Amino acid sequence: MNNRATPNISIIIVNWNTKELLRTCLSSIGATVNTTHETIIVDNNSDDGSAEMVEASFPETSLIRAGRNLGFAAANNLGINKASGRYVLLLNPDCELLPGSIDTMIEYADRNPDIAVIGPKLLNSDGTLQKNGRIFPTFAREFLHITRLYRLLPGYFNRRLEWGRQDFDIPADVDEVSGACMLVRESMIAQVGGLDERFFMYYEEVDWCKRIKAHGGRVFYLPEAQVVHHHSQSAGKIGIEKNRLAYESQYLYFLKHHGRAQAVTLRAISNAILFVKGAGARR
Repeated sequence: MNNRATPNISIIIVNWNTKELLRTCLSSIGATVNTTHETIIVDNNSDDGSAEMVEASFPETSLIRAGRNLGFAAANNLGINKASGRYVLLLNPDCELLPGSIDTMIEYADRNPDIAVIGPKLLNSDGTLQKNGRIFPTFAREFLHITRLYRLLPGYFNRRLEWGRQDFDIPADVDEVSGACMLVRESMIAQVGGLDERFFMYYEEVDWCKRIKAHGGRVFYLPEAQVVHHHSQSAGKIGIEKNRLAYESQYLYFLKHHGRAQAVTLRAISNAILFVKGAGARR
């Protein structure tokens, strides 16, 4: 952690049982971030020695032991409440920063004060593109996705309902970016508040972006900043529970932003799918 009273950026990492990925992530921060920064780790009661590793190997960071698994939104809010930077970066422990990524995002945000959120180009572990920067969810998109009917209309689905573009090497205004690596202006957080803690995991960053855009902030995809994201390393540990959490958050999001009818309909469909999957798993 830099000793300046007001660092340019506060990097917040919520960890749950990803000790070695967290070690790699923290090492990448030290190797690539040149601007003044502080790093805050919120550990969601890991039992793999993650917190002890941080204390032993990265004593310059701030460690918050949550005491229980608070989920993504509530744990990030603990970090946000402690943060002192001009910008806040939500960063998953399964991410590796590439050289210049954070400095590039900060420099771009400083030149464009109407931009409130920036998401980088995300790369898979093998260096291939992991798309980032979506359109806000609609009932049609969620219905086609959970029923897998989008496979019948992949081109239309991607262009009109999910991404709205095909070239991910071009900077673009978007509706929402992945919470895996998400730069947010602190002054905007002061206006809209933190993440909605009713979302345990999934859709919380979508809701945040929607609230930020409602306050006039731009959400921007910046491919010049690149980050490797070893996707779903924490969520992958919980199997079918991952789907249940995603569908529950989907229900909360639609109830909040689109009304009860759409929310209840999507919940009925998702519950039927979970029932079928659960029955299959028990065979």
